Amino acid sequence: MSTLTRAYACDNEQRRAALSSHPTLMGIDFLEVSPDQRELSLHFVPAAAGVTKTVVPPDLTTDDVQITGGERITGIRVVGPPTEQPGGVLLVTVEDDDDATNGVGDFSPYTLRLVDVPDLDPLFAQVTFSFKAGCPTELDCETEIICPPEIHSEPEIDYLAKDYASFRRLIFDRMVAIMPDWTERNAADMQVALVELLAYVGDYLSYQQDAVATEAYLGTARRRVSVRRHARLVDYPMHDGSNARVWAQVQVSADNVKLPPGTQLLTHVDDQPPRLAEDSPELDRALSAGPEVFETLHEATLFEAHNELKFYTWGNRECCLPEGATQATLQESVTSLRVGDYLILEEVVGSQTGEPEDADPARRCSHGSWP
Repeated sequence: MSTLTRAYACDNEQRRAALSSHPTLMGIDFLEVSPDQRELSLHFVPAAAGVTKTVVPPDLTTDDVQITGGERITGIRVVGPPTEQPGGVLLVTVEDDDDATNGVGDFSPYTLRLVDVPDLDPLFAQVTFSFKAGCPTELDCETEIICPPEIHSEPEIDYLAKDYASFRRLIFDRMVAIMPDWTERNAADMQVALVELLAYVGDYLSYQQDAVATEAYLGTARRRVSVRRHARLVDYPMHDGSNARVWAQVQVSADNVKLPPGTQLLTHVDDQPPRLAEDSPELDRALSAGPEVFETLHEATLFEAHNELKFYTWGNRECCLPEGATQATLQESVTSLRVGDYLILEEVVGSQTGEPEDADPARRCSHGSWP
């Protein structure tokens, strides 16, 4: 079984109940921080009714407890060996290098982990906590504005003025309102030339606004550079042009099978086997049916274990990978995975009924490369 950190969100947690009923396994249930933030009380999963076992690991040393995390304050140390308290509680005393007297650590999350402890469930071997969970923050809230801002009268604006002629007429109308004695309209007049210059600048800015509004949306953009920038917003590098590409699944029944570059892949053709020999009559008949033909770009090494990868849910049910998850536990160890391998997530059963025929074929996507 591959050992990746659990990243599931489950509606039916059964692992804790199974751990409570197990005759030997132990695990951390939750953690409490003392008011002075220098003592951590580790509560372990209690034994179920009728089960007699040790719930707190005995004889732990400072090397068995690791505390990681923090942003401003790191390097939290365990002082002395942990001591067992009544009620399945383990008391851990900690300190840091900060000389301040307002506790240990900062406001960021920390993780306490027990290492090299026998009979400890790996899923309950660590707990995330905060030293400052019960402390007030030092951040200032936005000051409430008691007096409302003064409301100014807005000027009358003709939003239909969008070109040189309409801007020129609008400026002349404004000049008549503020300078009724000025009636000059000769193009050689300095003030008329200034009005026409402002109208020209307004016409140019209006064109820029229209262009920005047009190029702001993928459906109306007219320039290739605008389309390229839209694609970059969704992490899609726009190529200068190439043939259509598609992900194809090739299942094998052996390991280290070489798929040479240039291998032809055809879309579905009725009454044809899934594999056609090169230069065979069957391949000629399939090509005559007019399918879409793709060719592999690079050589690929195929393994039988890569045909289908199943997740391990640690005994829980009704689990799902939350949005943005980057880790999961595989059901079996797959040693042939390498950095750069792409994972395709596919819905194989219906999310509501659990039946294969209700699976949505559109719910599949590439999940980047294997970490």
